[in-house]
Amino acid sequence: MKRTPLTRGEPPKRTTGLTRNEPLRRRQVEAALRPKPKRKRRSITTLVRDRVRERSGGLCEARSLNLGGRCSGRANHMHHRKLRSQGGLDQKANLAHLCSNCHTWVHSNVADAVALGLIVPGYRPHPTTPWRPPRASR
Repeated sequence: MKRTPLTRGEPPKRTTGLTRNEPLRRRQVEAALRPKPKRKRRSITTLVRDRVRERSGGLCEARSLNLGGRCSGRANHMHHRKLRSQGGLDQKANLAHLCSNCHTWVHSNVADAVALGLIVPGYRPHPTTPWRPPRASR
């Protein structure tokens, strides 16, 4: 009986399907299957959050504008005027305390929000004064 690699305990040799890039593809597949590390979520400090809540009194700071026509009045979202993706900081002047409906409206109507001062474009400097709703013209 002729001895084959299987009877000697060796793995069988692959004769087809080998390419030069196979080790690279194998590493790419293994890397894709490896669990990705979770990004640490940056959060606003409790001190800054409390000061913004104190400033707003727990009410939506855009309630006088009634953005989107459905302002609930109770603020539960901290909105960055200069967005974090644009380098916005977690500072009192850069935050507005909004209800969920107004916050959704701000991110859905960026041009109008910029005109109202609720969004500060990335090329402008950081806001130094807290946001105030514009006064109605008489």
